[in-house]
Amino acid sequence: EYVIKQEGPDNIAAFIAEPIVGATAGALVPPKEYYPIIREICDKYDIVMIGNWSKIKRHEVLFRSIRKMPYGNRVRVALIGYEHHGRKKEHIIQDARRYGVQENITIFENISAEEVAQVLRESKVNVLLSRGEGANRGIYEGLFSGNVLVVYKYNKGVNMNIVNENTGYLATDENLHVVLAQAIENYYDFHTA
Repeated sequence: EYVIKQEGPDNIAAFIAEPIVGATAGALVPPKEYYPIIREICDKYDIVMIGNWSKIKRHEVLFRSIRKMPYGNRVRVALIGYEHHGRKKEHIIQDARRYGVQENITIFENISAEEVAQVLRESKVNVLLSRGEGANRGIYEGLFSGNVLVVYKYNKGVNMNIVNENTGYLATDENLHVVLAQAIENYYDFHTA
């Protein structure tokens, strides 16, 4: 983590490690908790949500679900968006505060495509909760970044064929907290990228 911070995450392409360090080190094997710690450093956010700040994106549904999760206080969420019809970042923070999850979120507003891609690569689960959406670009960007998808089950407009056993889950408002927990816990079982 120190090297990533020193060099800057934009300058680090990958983490490469030998599972057993060679003969010069006496065939050392790292402790079992080593790779999970590395994975956590590389996956900065559990959940990412891309969209403007309008109510139709249903950020409140996400916040309510995080609060219901058994370890919700540890869930790290990246919200990527921009002002829309008078709804501003401050409204999102206010909504998060109402559900007691404001400490869980990091907001990225009006960032470049390169910065969006970086946040996606640092995330595990990409969430789309709107009820109506066309061919949402964020879903495809998330797939190419290796994110597990969680899409609102009754969404009208998204090609639901892209959400399958290899890419993610469909969720309702009622079971979203359970589905998010499953997606985070089973992240390594998916092969989306």
